[in-house]
Amino acid sequence: MPSGPSKAENHVPQVRSVTLCDYVRVGRAAGLDPFAMLQEFGIDPRLLDVPETRLPAATVSRLLEESARRSGVESIGLLLAEARPFASLGPLSLLLRHEVSLRAVIGRLIEYRRLISDVQELELREHGDEAELHVGLTASVSGRQAVELSMALTERFVNEAVSGGWQPLSVHFRHGAPADLSAHRRIFRCPLRFDSHFQGFRLAAALLDRENAFADPGLMRHAKDHVDLLARELRRQSLTEQVREMIATLLPKGGASLNKVARQLQLHPRALQRSLAKEGLAFTELVEGVRNDLAQDLLRRTELPMSEIAHLTGYASATSFSRRFAERNAVPPSEWRLRHGTAAR
Repeated sequence: MPSGPSKAENHVPQVRSVTLCDYVRVGRAAGLDPFAMLQEFGIDPRLLDVPETRLPAATVSRLLEESARRSGVESIGLLLAEARPFASLGPLSLLLRHEVSLRAVIGRLIEYRRLISDVQELELREHGDEAELHVGLTASVSGRQAVELSMALTERFVNEAVSGGWQPLSVHFRHGAPADLSAHRRIFRCPLRFDSHFQGFRLAAALLDRENAFADPGLMRHAKDHVDLLARELRRQSLTEQVREMIATLLPKGGASLNKVARQLQLHPRALQRSLAKEGLAFTELVEGVRNDLAQDLLRRTELPMSEIAHLTGYASATSFSRRFAERNAVPPSEWRLRHGTAAR
């Protein structure tokens, strides 16, 4: 956790409870006691009946990882996504369904991402005749189950919005392949690439601007008015919270520099520095704080190797990560894990 009190309240990343809407059925089919699992992780089962309830994203991620571990079912996240209806997006589903093109649908998912969760980031990159839709999660919810749930939901929502216009060339995961690929093949229906350099989908760039068969400008504008109302009702993040969230998102992508964060927040780097200074904060201090928070969280709740934790927290090597962690926490990360990690508990 942070080494000192923050000058601004830290926002705990959240997801909608509809994320777990079919957890009871999937859990039972996997041989678990789903109600006992929910209670063990501090989630009142009754909250799952209220789709817009917000749950801590890290707690949901830990629940899914432990469910997969205890049941031996590696596809828990995919099975939850498979049961999730497109209509569970609420008014956002209508807006997506009636947008003019795949490009516009992806743009709306990026624009209104916080209506779905606080932890997912989408980025569209175009390279000549091909494009990549990168799907990222903040490092605090980087477990395999959360990643695959997010990937499968992205595939499902985009496919439902532009039926017939979503045909990925391949789907990519940074983690390794599971023993059983049947659920992956059923859900993604395209070549699977594991241990990839990125996480997301590769597709033909020509698909992006193909007209959506469901496009209806009138219905789209009506749905957008409703979605904008919901977006305004969301708790507004402080600048510090937005910066911390963006840092956590960018760290695994090669580092969170001032210029990169400012660009994502549509601010000039100097303007961002001045705004943070008014809150008594320096950008470099925020980066170090987020790095340390993420490192401690990953050491506490996962068995990831140091090299992977180093990557997720933006270090070039496990050696540089271990040295900096020891400087900040007075003990090496391996010893910190022994004292505070899951095995210690």
